[in-house]
Amino acid sequence: MECVIEAMRNALNAITKKSPEWLHQLFQEEWLNRYSPRAINVRIPHSSAGRQEFAETVGGDAHALLDAVYNRPDLLENKQIAAVEILRRIVVQQFYMDEKGIHWRTGSEGIPSSSIFINSPYDLEALFAEKSGNFTGPVIKFI
Repeated sequence: MECVIEAMRNALNAITKKSPEWLHQLFQEEWLNRYSPRAINVRIPHSSAGRQEFAETVGGDAHALLDAVYNRPDLLENKQIAAVEILRRIVVQQFYMDEKGIHWRTGSEGIPSSSIFINSPYDLEALFAEKSGNFTGPVIKFI
């Protein structure tokens, strides 16, 4: 969840630098509360249902932003913003859509393997792993 929030934050900041007037036309007030603090400081609900609802809200925000970038050429001239492409890739790995809407992926919907999973919008090669259920964290490769 934190990765998606941070990717959204990163994309909004990158668009603001390129075209603040474009973002002003699209910006929703709630986005300020959700994406101005770093993801680590965002209060994510503890309950499973609350987390799912919050995740779907974030997914909806990300889809709205990506839809505007890719489908409304009048708003943003240069769609080649790296942070937006990273957000798109993270949204594809974290969410799926069906006739009922946008949903956060769980293991049953198919999460990409850790070798291709994007864990950070700032370092696409950062890997996380889980070992014996006791440790989840960054993987350091020694060469």
